[in-house]
Amino acid sequence: MTVSDFEILNKGPVSAAFLQVEVLSFVQAMDYVAHLPYRRISDKNNIVGVIHEGCGTCSSKHLALAALAKEQGHQEVKLVFWVFRMNAQNLPKSASILKKYQLDYLPEVHVCLDINGALHDVTWKGRALPAPEQDFMFAQFADTKLIYQVKKSLHHRCMEGFLKEHPMLPHSIEQLFAIREECIHALYDH
Repeated sequence: MTVSDFEILNKGPVSAAFLQVEVLSFVQAMDYVAHLPYRRISDKNNIVGVIHEGCGTCSSKHLALAALAKEQGHQEVKLVFWVFRMNAQNLPKSASILKKYQLDYLPEVHVCLDINGALHDVTWKGRALPAPEQDFMFAQFADTKLIYQVKKSLHHRCMEGFLKEHPMLPHSIEQLFAIREECIHALYDH
């Protein structure tokens, strides 16, 4: 599905940051962030950090786009938590880490956009949502102001549920988060 495009007018700090790098429309903004390397920004509370630092993760890239759309008055662009089973098939760079800890998968909370009921993921250029249907667990809308707090809480709930479903695993919740962190770092564009 194609995205309804709109011109970016200077209506706030996020709009101004995109205009400063000569991104003039929402479709151009989506393409711009999709081409940025996958890495965490230094201050996740700085929405324009993606543009200033030239990198981002699913959360920071999609948060910047949702904030841009909101500044432009486009309420049809919403943030979504897309929870899936991160495994060797849907994120191959995590394969060796999951194998090392004898895990088939870990639950992962991914952030993307819902635009008029269609999901869009611009974490990586040319890649659709990170997990095929069989790895999808559930989705829920996200608030731009509470994205990081809710994502953290959702991650904890998912990891707790994972441990309950797999009581024979030799890992604590803290160890699972450390393993997840290794997987995330393996995805970084260096």
